[in-house]
Amino acid sequence: MVVKLSQALMAQRTRPGAWTRAWKNLTESFQKRNRTVVGQDQFGNVYYEEAPRPGPSTHHSRAKAVSRGFDAPSGAQERNVPVEWESWMKGTRQTPPTDEEIARSLARLAASQQLRIDSQTEKRAPTVSVEGPPTDTQQKAYPKYDDYESIAGAKDDSSKPSS
Repeated sequence: MVVKLSQALMAQRTRPGAWTRAWKNLTESFQKRNRTVVGQDQFGNVYYEEAPRPGPSTHHSRAKAVSRGFDAPSGAQERNVPVEWESWMKGTRQTPPTDEEIARSLARLAASQQLRIDSQTEKRAPTVSVEGPPTDTQQKAYPKYDDYESIAGAKDDSSKPSS
């Protein structure tokens, strides 16, 4: 009796089979999704939040309550997603980015690109050597006097008059 009861409880706790899960995924793919458009960026990506579908899978799982994503514009070859929108989709930030935040980020990006271009131009520019008397910004050479030794114990005999 105890064995039959435990077998009946185990039969209730098992997961659905592979074909059942495949059928459920197929039928859910045709159902209309409850998407809320949140915003759009300068590349034409449309960002949305999707409410979870009711059912036992969302009740007991650790899945997010709301899934976030974006639809790229048709014909887009490259995936261009600003950092602010990526952090919103991953759940790092709770609220979607504002237009002012994205504009500041783009201004910082343009400034850093300009600095990189300027440094490359500066490296390619020819160097000019300045000859002539030292200016106030250049380091002056230490003065050399005939009376003093430049190396201790070694006197230069060529500068003395011969007697």
